Amino acid sequence: MIVSHPMLLALLSLAPHFAALAAPPAKPPAPPPVLAAPPAMETGANPMVSTILAHKPGPADWYFILDTAGSMLPIAQAARKDIASLVEVMPEGDRVSVVAMHTRPSEALPLSRIDAVNRTTLSQKIAALDLTSAKDVDLGGALSWAVHHLTDPDAANLSFIVMASPFCHSPSVASDYDSGGRGCRPIRGLDKIASTYAESQGGRILATTLIELAPPDGVVDPVGVDAVRKVFPGAVTIDGKTEPFATWAADFRQRLPLQRVLPLAHHDAERTALLVRVDHPPTAESPIATVTLTSGMNLLDLHLSALDINGTDEGETDLRPTASFQVPIDLPPQPFRLLPAEESVNLPIRVTATGELRPADGLSAVGIDPARPALTATGTAVVTRRIGPSWPEVVLAGILGVAFIGMAATLLRSRARKPVLEGQFSYRRLGQARQTLPLAGLTEAGVRAEPNGDLVVAGTEEAILVFRMNKTSLGATAEVEVRREGVEINSKPVAIGVHAVRVGATSLQFDDYRLTWE
Repeated sequence: MIVSHPMLLALLSLAPHFAALAAPPAKPPAPPPVLAAPPAMETGANPMVSTILAHKPGPADWYFILDTAGSMLPIAQAARKDIASLVEVMPEGDRVSVVAMHTRPSEALPLSRIDAVNRTTLSQKIAALDLTSAKDVDLGGALSWAVHHLTDPDAANLSFIVMASPFCHSPSVASDYDSGGRGCRPIRGLDKIASTYAESQGGRILATTLIELAPPDGVVDPVGVDAVRKVFPGAVTIDGKTEPFATWAADFRQRLPLQRVLPLAHHDAERTALLVRVDHPPTAESPIATVTLTSGMNLLDLHLSALDINGTDEGETDLRPTASFQVPIDLPPQPFRLLPAEESVNLPIRVTATGELRPADGLSAVGIDPARPALTATGTAVVTRRIGPSWPEVVLAGILGVAFIGMAATLLRSRARKPVLEGQFSYRRLGQARQTLPLAGLTEAGVRAEPNGDLVVAGTEEAILVFRMNKTSLGATAEVEVRREGVEINSKPVAIGVHAVRVGATSLQFDDYRLTWE
């Protein structure tokens, strides 16, 4: 029997699979990844990369946290050259750090900035880093360390954490994160670590990549993986498939330009909104407003179609980053006013549009839907205008009405209520604190001394002093009626009887009391 060439190749390709079925596996197969890496344009060819980089989004921080506990040390040591190869293709201005994770997180390389001068030297330094090791590994301590650095005021707005580990949390008994027991166990205080990051991260962007590396004597612990996901929700991808770190690094190096901007694209796309700004308000003479539309994004572009502003079809436009329009404003009729005035009228501006994020093909390739089908926005145009009669008309009306107003005022004063006491009343007895007397607002009020020495409001028959206000043609006058000897007004002795005083400048004294009317 003669086998054709294509069939021969197919049979040969299936041979390893038949061999694998024939031999029992040495150990259980590794669990599948929780979340695969984005499958699309995995190089800088994605147009989204050049679009975002053109806006100069700023540097990023890279943290490589390597598990060096026990049998993981040789694996971490082998990963040093792979990290060095990634540094060779990272943008200038980015910073990189390498951390050994065992009983505590140990910075083998503190955050170091990459530039054209030190790139080669820095790569060589990383490839030869001295990584410390221990028997136990404290995943909780490493997460706490990461949260502390991510929330530092000097941290970059964009950060990447790459953790290579089996994610087995088996700390020493001295660890603050030890929940007790043996083997891999939950992290004590995990909720506190997560809440600290959630409360302190601000507007920073984080991407966390977990490289699942099973040690020679064990498997990846899903409890530890879930712990990292809880601390950094929405920012975690499982990108290792328990494969060698070198395999992951070689693949990531090819798509690093895309992975570098992907968190920025997600963050910007989530902030899509249509915003209205009125640059030049309309006037009564020219009721046209200059309106600027913005997208609320910093890095991506937004294309609008079916754009409608206050019922006018404006067609389509690109917000790169803004677009301006002349919008006619319908002014309401002027209200009736007796006097000249300025009126500010708030007139709504309503915008609807169908939007699409750009570059649409680049965003779709990484799983971001570019469609924004129902964008709406509202703004307010403030129109200031003069209303009412002119000033000459007001003067003429005033002349004709002066006499009437004067007579009406005289009549109203004659029929007005008896004036009430104004100002504040207080007294102080020798050697004691000042006390307030509740006289203000009364039409007439007297004051007398109680047996315990307090001054109180009394009827006019029992009073030592009686306070009142009297109506005159020019307003009202204040007076005090003295009912006993030995009273001084403004440090001058006065006789029994009625004395005119001034509100705000009157002081009365008798016995060891000093009373003021302010």
